[in-house]
Amino acid sequence: FLLCCFAFFFYFRPSEPFLFDVMQSKNLTEQQIIDQVFPIWTYAQLVVFIILGICAEIWPGYKAVIVFGACCYIIEQCLMLFTYTLLSMQFSEVVNAIGMASNTIFSAYSFHLLPTTFYQKSTSFLRAINLISTVASSILGQLLVNYSMINIVTLNWITFSGCCILLIISLLLPNISTPKFELENFKYNLQQVLHIYTLTLPLCFCQASLSAIHSLCLTYYQALFKDIDPEKNWNGYIISIAYFCAAICSLIPIKLEKYLTSNIVNYIMVLGTLCCAILLFGAALTSTLIVSAICFISYHSIYEILHVILIAQIALCNNSNRKFAMIFSANYTFALILQSILQLIISQFGLGAVEQFSIFAILSVVITLILLIWFVITFIKRKYTKQII
Repeated sequence: FLLCCFAFFFYFRPSEPFLFDVMQSKNLTEQQIIDQVFPIWTYAQLVVFIILGICAEIWPGYKAVIVFGACCYIIEQCLMLFTYTLLSMQFSEVVNAIGMASNTIFSAYSFHLLPTTFYQKSTSFLRAINLISTVASSILGQLLVNYSMINIVTLNWITFSGCCILLIISLLLPNISTPKFELENFKYNLQQVLHIYTLTLPLCFCQASLSAIHSLCLTYYQALFKDIDPEKNWNGYIISIAYFCAAICSLIPIKLEKYLTSNIVNYIMVLGTLCCAILLFGAALTSTLIVSAICFISYHSIYEILHVILIAQIALCNNSNRKFAMIFSANYTFALILQSILQLIISQFGLGAVEQFSIFAILSVVITLILLIWFVITFIKRKYTKQII
């Protein structure tokens, strides 16, 4: 029950769809937000992910890291409510990055509490709750802004209240024992992480690459819709529908669990990534907001199906040593390296939202080709080895 409550309030943020508007209300220009504020989130996560992973596994432990992440979310809302400078908005991205990184630790934490037979179910259910929370908070925010004459500052106060509840729940979570901080333990854990990576390289590569692109899409979708149709502000409705559809889709792997053999997962990775590429092209190249929104919603749903399958499969492969936090943190660090490179390109060349989404689509095609080549080579090697035997 506590896991479900935490998963819900972690993403209960009614002010999130209006983040761009909140920052513009503080006299920041669109270019400042895109080039000087949003990139900070990516760069900060690049540092904190691996640090939080190590802290969760060695010291001070999973629960302490989760509580710290909840505290950072409260600090972020205080900055949104009481500060008005570019520097404060940049710092809000730093604490948000820490809070978001703690969600990865929470996912790893849930695997420690559950048997392996529940890995896919728990991954799907907790992700669905995350997405439903986002839907509920986005609809609430949009309705309050449109029909209750409530300003965006009030939405920040509601988000602040949700963050306080999140902190209380995190304090009630049970502790997980972790080894003492010793250099030998650190070296041993690192060796185990590298070993698991070699066993699950296609899964980790696909999950990390898609996560990098998906994070950037969620960062810049508001700018894309604004470029396509500046007169309409449907962000709350669009993101609500996107997350609701994704929540339903994230439960699909539960029904498919018994069919998810290694070969089937490989096919899903290739076809799913290709579909993501096509939909991103559709979202970027259309001149109609409705068509772009439909493509974005479909892309988001397919990504979530892939996400819950890949996370559960990586956890199952890691069950022997159970270093979940370090594995997921290392994988997300790889994702953030790619994300940082893309963020740097966007900032340096001043690319617009349409160009950004076109690049994301091209990268998805490249990922598809890499996976396809990898699986073909692996198949040929196995066949050749059987012939020799």
